[in-house]
Amino acid sequence: MENKNSIVLFEGNNDNQTNNCLFDKIDKYIYIGNVDTAKNKELLMQNGIKRIVNVTDNIPNFFENEFEYFNLKVEDRRTKFKIILENLENALNFIETSKKKTLIHCNAGTSRSATILLIYIMKVKNITLKKAFEYVLNKRSTNSYTHPNIGFFQKILLPFEKSLFNENSLTLSDYQGMQCSGLRF
Repeated sequence: MENKNSIVLFEGNNDNQTNNCLFDKIDKYIYIGNVDTAKNKELLMQNGIKRIVNVTDNIPNFFENEFEYFNLKVEDRRTKFKIILENLENALNFIETSKKKTLIHCNAGTSRSATILLIYIMKVKNITLKKAFEYVLNKRSTNSYTHPNIGFFQKILLPFEKSLFNENSLTLSDYQGMQCSGLRF
């Protein structure tokens, strides 16, 4: 059963789903999605999206004349966390200050965009990383995964949480256990 906050569009036949838009509403102004969502102008406009955070190094801003963009040019590799750290405050300010509907996307909508989303949720809701994971999972569709790569987990999420709460609610082994258990996180 799909979460009521989620919109999943499958265009094409079931044998060859080349254009899968995964689009989850997280709160009043924040959505997370994948590249197919980012290039679906009709879907974005129908949902009132005004701003887009593009967390990729290889996907263009498809509609620069229609939407306001913030780019974090990051590869989804565990060693590529410095670009996020260097631009994190600017990204959070872009999301927070406008009170306009904002899509955060990467290629699959699971690692880079999820990292930014989890940080945003920790900060604005003043909740731990563990609670942020729970919050986001409750908002995402059953087809969606919230799965930052190990490097982003270790080098970005854990230190950010510690800076907020002086401790961590999850450890690396907790996170690896979540991965091994097959949970949809």
